[in-house]
This record gives sequence, C-alpha cells and structure tokens, in this order.
Amino acid sequence: MKNYVDLMCVDSEILTPEEYIKLYNTNRANIKQSEIVPPRLGDSHISGGIRVTYHSPFYKFADGAR
Repeated sequence: MKNYVDLMCVDSEILTPEEYIKLYNTNRANIKQSEIVPPRLGDSHISGGIRVTYHSPFYKFADGAR
C-alpha cells in the first residue's frame, strides 16, 4: 500500500513578526521581498503580519501538521 503526502508549493506567505525575525536570521538570502500587512479595521483581534515573497519556492505539508 502506498502512502501519499499532500504538499503545497509556497512562493509567498504571511508571517507573524516573530516568525519573520526567525526567518530573517536563518534564511535571509531566500527573502525576495517583504511588506507589512496591516490589520483590518473593525477586526476583534490583531490579524496583521508580514507578507514574504521567496526567491526559491518550497513545499510545506498542506495540513500544517509537520
């Protein structure tokens, strides 16, 4: 029986400031562009972040479990 893993290609994503700093310190060369995404007005929680576009896309598990 074959086991399949569902992967998705990531060429950009929105990160929290903590995740962005960690990425910047560990893999700065792969960051092509970054921009601040402000939270939406009237939102009950802070939902802004930093949108990062990568030079080299990579694959992540689609369910985010790993």
